[in-house]
Amino acid sequence: RSGESASAPPRPAGRVPWPGRPQVAESAALGAAVLAATGLGLYPDVAAAARAMLRYRPAVVPEPTVHGHYERLYQDVYRGLYATLAPRFARLTTLAAEATPTAAKNP
Repeated sequence: RSGESASAPPRPAGRVPWPGRPQVAESAALGAAVLAATGLGLYPDVAAAARAMLRYRPAVVPEPTVHGHYERLYQDVYRGLYATLAPRFARLTTLAAEATPTAAKNP
């Protein structure tokens, strides 16, 4: 296992491991730079340019000992959030439409 150990929810089984989270603030600009460098012949292909230019933060390695805790949080809290909040979402939509009647009538 590479990367730092942390209490994070475990990833689903069968997923391909990754080297970490991409460390880029402007992914569109990086993509443009990758394509430009490839077009200029600085790299043989887009994949090689991306490998050379993209940097990663260390991967967070889940702690199997806390899996049960995260599973309970998911089942007992997260899964019920939408049903609980749906009426509030509807009310927010109504209030937003009332606050901007012109925008609501002219999409």
